[in-house]
Amino acid sequence: MEDNKVSGVTNEKQELNEIICDSSKFSFARSCKEETITPVQGTIKGKIPIWIKGSLLRNGSGLLEIGPDKFRHVFDGMALLHRYHISNGEVTYQNKFLRSKTYNRNMKANRIVVSEFGTKAHPDPCKTLLQRLMSMFVLNDHTDNDLVNIVPYGDEIYVHTETPFIHRIDPNTLKILDRVNFCEQVAVNIATAHPHLEHDGTVYNMGSSLASSRPLYNIIKFPSTTKSGKSKFDEGTVICSIPALSKRNPSYFHSFAMTENYFVFVEQPLTVSVMKLGISSFTGSSFMDCMNWNSNCQEENPKTNIVQLEGSQAEAYVQKNGDVFLKYEELTEKGPVLCELPRINYDGFNGKKYKYFYATGRLPEDLQTYLIKVDVWNKTKTIWLEEKTIPSEPVFVGRPGATEEDDGVILSAVLSDENQNKVFLLVLDASTFQELGRAEFLLDSVVPGDIHGLFWPAT
Repeated sequence: MEDNKVSGVTNEKQELNEIICDSSKFSFARSCKEETITPVQGTIKGKIPIWIKGSLLRNGSGLLEIGPDKFRHVFDGMALLHRYHISNGEVTYQNKFLRSKTYNRNMKANRIVVSEFGTKAHPDPCKTLLQRLMSMFVLNDHTDNDLVNIVPYGDEIYVHTETPFIHRIDPNTLKILDRVNFCEQVAVNIATAHPHLEHDGTVYNMGSSLASSRPLYNIIKFPSTTKSGKSKFDEGTVICSIPALSKRNPSYFHSFAMTENYFVFVEQPLTVSVMKLGISSFTGSSFMDCMNWNSNCQEENPKTNIVQLEGSQAEAYVQKNGDVFLKYEELTEKGPVLCELPRINYDGFNGKKYKYFYATGRLPEDLQTYLIKVDVWNKTKTIWLEEKTIPSEPVFVGRPGATEEDDGVILSAVLSDENQNKVFLLVLDASTFQELGRAEFLLDSVVPGDIHGLFWPAT
């Protein structure tokens, strides 16, 4: 089967994408023109539980235009960090752009000079032709615009995207404290923005190493404790290497899974061209320009379902060539934008059998966003919906001393359809999914949508 470029596939849905991106309901299409550096006090409605002490930290695209140029993908805008600080039933809000090297280079040039996931850059006027040519041989000369996630490494927090560059930030001021290129310690060129954590603080991630004769998928480990004078990144190690099926087109992967005893990785048919990626710094190509869809899998009259999970309706069948043909179980409605950003009680149940997950969803008729709680055992769901609002990824915070999986609250930053300068922090009872309270803010600039984040307890 002939390879199909991802751009070719997405062109078939271009009309839908334009409708979504132009809609006031699509918060990722917004840009913040003025930071809120000084914390702003929120107006409380209802009651914010006193036991919640800490900050909801969020990360996402915050600026989609630089000079005459526009970013073309929601993973591309300049990273904007948000902080909702909760103390004694009160809430403050602030935000700040991540002053990465990419941000500074773009602002200095007043246009996009560093390629992103879906946006091709202009030649950097600060680089000579020879410098651009030499960048072909530096695979790690890519964006450090860490706009996807916020991850704890012990008592420090770092922001991530899908390159090896991460930034340590101050959880109070949102300023950069350090910049780490962890491919200098471990053999990866690309890494996920979704590491996994053990209870002792050990961090695991997964990345691709493209330097060998055959690309490798490497599982990397950063220990919770280190020898005197060394950072956890200095002691990072590769604990497992999985050879890619293709020598030139390894799989693209956004995340991986971890249980108490296993790592779970899916080598999917969405692939990355090593050759195109290697010269992308010179050509200015985006990461998406380097991707291809290489699926040849077809169902071959399956006989035995190898899924043995009790209560699951998912199916998996081994084909004659050794491939596994999967049929997922639908727990929510169908559709490309109907259920996203799932979270669980991670601290208590990651890698274990859990009962509940929380996510965002959209109604198909008008794209109204809602929050959903799904009981995966009983196949039931509960929805929180308020018209003309756009809730973000729901974050579970357990109540101190809790013994039940859903004993705690759900925190979500909720934007407005009608006034893009409005936002409120929503607090739901995670068990009943009923609102406990909210803190409302009216700011001087637009509040864009965010992607991922975490709750950082006060110390």
